[in-house]
Amino acid sequence: MAAEAKEAQETAARVEAETKAHEVQRAEREALERAILNSPIIAPLAMSKATVTPTPTHPMVQALAPAQKRAKTVANCKKRYKHNKKKRVICEKQAKKKYSPKPKQRR
Repeated sequence: MAAEAKEAQETAARVEAETKAHEVQRAEREALERAILNSPIIAPLAMSKATVTPTPTHPMVQALAPAQKRAKTVANCKKRYKHNKKKRVICEKQAKKKYSPKPKQRR
């Protein structure tokens, strides 16, 4: 009985110590966040009501035409399967089938 009571007290003390440690860590984290938000660089941004929109780092790129996609894919097939003609031919046929212009329907 005494051993169980002692073990229960130790467990309670350990839990209490962990809880205090977590509270201290949370307080330190909150203080750091406040310090960052109140810094002279960040404070004007945080207080302004205007939204900051990021500027694009690169201009808009147009999509490639099917012929360009086919040429790029065929070049990739040649590069990827330099020493295996069978696989290269299969890859090129798939590219041709996928990116070649579709035949127009007859009326």
